[in-house]
Amino acid sequence: MVWSDEEKGYVVNVKEGYYFVFKFVDNRLVGMSSVYEGDESQITGKVIFYDFGKVPEITLPEISE
Repeated sequence: MVWSDEEKGYVVNVKEGYYFVFKFVDNRLVGMSSVYEGDESQITGKVIFYDFGKVPEITLPEISE
């Protein structure tokens, strides 16, 4: 991982034109992006973790078959 001022996060290069960006606040992961830069376009997927550790436990409903 290498810090990037441009991305304001830590960058991991997968291969040329494809990389991940990880963002931290108070030593906790708060966001992740995957970026693909093609010849004429850029595709970005983002995941944001909000209130990590502050949300009460979630119980999913039972699903009948």
